[in-house]
Amino acid sequence: MARDLPIPPPSSDHASPDAGVSAARADARRIASSDRENFVVLSKLVPENLRDDFAAVYAFCRHTDDLADEHEHTEKSRREAAATLADARVHLHAACDNLKAPGLYLNLARTIHKHRIPLKLFDDLLNAFEQDQRVLSYDTWDRLLDYCRRSADPVGRIVLILGGHRPSAEDPASAPLEALSDKVCTGLQLANFWQDARSDLLDRHRVYMPTEDTRLTPDQLRGLAEREGNTDAEVRFSSALRPLVRRTRTLFDEAGNLHEQVHPSIAAPVWLFHRAGIRLLDKVESIGYTTLWQRPRITKADRVKMLAKAWWIARKAGA
Repeated sequence: MARDLPIPPPSSDHASPDAGVSAARADARRIASSDRENFVVLSKLVPENLRDDFAAVYAFCRHTDDLADEHEHTEKSRREAAATLADARVHLHAACDNLKAPGLYLNLARTIHKHRIPLKLFDDLLNAFEQDQRVLSYDTWDRLLDYCRRSADPVGRIVLILGGHRPSAEDPASAPLEALSDKVCTGLQLANFWQDARSDLLDRHRVYMPTEDTRLTPDQLRGLAEREGNTDAEVRFSSALRPLVRRTRTLFDEAGNLHEQVHPSIAAPVWLFHRAGIRLLDKVESIGYTTLWQRPRITKADRVKMLAKAWWIARKAGA
């Protein structure tokens, strides 16, 4: 049974738009400050003047991602999730047009207008979540990366805009930053896929490991999952995942020192996203790539170390 979502689903019952926005803003900060992810999204590393904007974006991403994932994953529930995501798109566009919408979307619309964020970036995210209801596996690496371009890369581009970098369509100087940001975001998305290989397969019936690369079909993966502790099964799966982890690490390597090239206000968060992805790959490697049977986690000690380094980066950047 699906758990309750962290933010109520879209509703048209709002007696006071301002009250709805205020409540949504408080909820957004609470959700973005939670420990649900591998690291806390909203920390004091984010400048005070950007915290509500970071939180508004994260709350939208978290809510719509939950709409896509937190259901029974039957054909019927996937159709219902797709319909709910379509409603979310309607509410988003309505809010941005200053029409009646739930507080979550009105709060996000304020951030979108304030920073002149292209609505297409949020539409791309919704497109990816809707795709998750139709596409349950990927045959090639390129098709997987195409999915990540919509499911992950828009978030990094939004962060760049929050930091004052205009989209490359307006300012060509942003193009190199966007390219590096895309590598970080795609890498982080892939690292999460490798971490969650078991739950994606068994709970959501999704396989993100490209079948042409792994030579493993979803049915074969389910068969391997049933053979916990079997050496041959572990070797077969880890041999398939290892090259994917290596390619993912290359994306992080190619991103270089993106945090040194962005505005100081977002240098520390950008570094933290980047480093968390790399650390997650380290964790996958440390268990011998056996994520079909165990889920590696970034520990509290890891987080303390990363946050300490992020604080140093923030001070050095003068944020």
